[in-house]
Amino acid sequence: MIRGIILFLFWALVGLGLRTLWKLYLEWRRNRPRRAEDSIVMLLSEPRAMNAQTLAALLASEFGVAVGLAASENVENFVGGESPILPFRIQGGSFVLHVHAAPYVADPEKVASGVAEQRLAMAIREHRAWISVDALRDGENPYPTIGRVLARLWGADVMALLHRPSKRIAPGSDLVPFQLRAADPVKAVFGEIEHSPVVNAEAEDAELAEAKRVAQCRWKEFCDAFAANSGNGFSVKAPITRDGRTEHIWVDVEEITLTCVWGLLGNEPSDLPGLRLGSRVEVPLDDIEDWSYLRDGKTIGGFSIAVLLKRNR
Repeated sequence: MIRGIILFLFWALVGLGLRTLWKLYLEWRRNRPRRAEDSIVMLLSEPRAMNAQTLAALLASEFGVAVGLAASENVENFVGGESPILPFRIQGGSFVLHVHAAPYVADPEKVASGVAEQRLAMAIREHRAWISVDALRDGENPYPTIGRVLARLWGADVMALLHRPSKRIAPGSDLVPFQLRAADPVKAVFGEIEHSPVVNAEAEDAELAEAKRVAQCRWKEFCDAFAANSGNGFSVKAPITRDGRTEHIWVDVEEITLTCVWGLLGNEPSDLPGLRLGSRVEVPLDDIEDWSYLRDGKTIGGFSIAVLLKRNR
């Protein structure tokens, strides 16, 4: 009898101690310092379609390695899962690609009301979807890989980018795909650089004038590649004027004629009445200041981009 009471009291004390330890553990877990997840988010004007096969092909092309569709002993690099969540492994790093057809924030209007910069506020308010690349494990700096993947996913539908750990946001611009390929893409995109999707330069700018001269001299190279479909992301930069206002802006090429280029505005204009991202415009050939396209993951052209990147260092 006494022995039974002693055992009961013993186990009761053990149980009470374990419950106390568990509560202390939960409290520590709630309050412990956490390392923000390494991630860059792209806010999109419209949803994207993406599956494991498409992502595997993109990674294989970008990094020049074989990429499988599932983890196995014989596949070092692979993509798994199903959209909207696609985990993948590339060059020793583990990541997740999120592709979501919904706003990134629960109340875009409320969040946008607290953002002073007009373009960023508009991106938050009007975006309809988002993509992010998240690093799964600590270790080597994951951002060069994150940057390269997002550079390959870049498109005219990107309105803004968010660096999740610092909560810093930057507007989409023609410079961003190049900055994402920098050695430190976070600093290049979200640093102290003034980001603007529209380039306003003085007419007498000698360096940009030289960039235009080179682009004009090599225009046939761009036309031949476009006609042969030898690449993707074909775009030209030119001054677009409406109601006496002019902005130097990139245009995604749809058609090239003997006298002009037809295409869609690749950036949101700052102040061009009646025009916005995706508006169809005509660009006379003589007005073309620069051109650019991607081939095998490398940028061809972008002569003014080189000038602007040098100034932003």
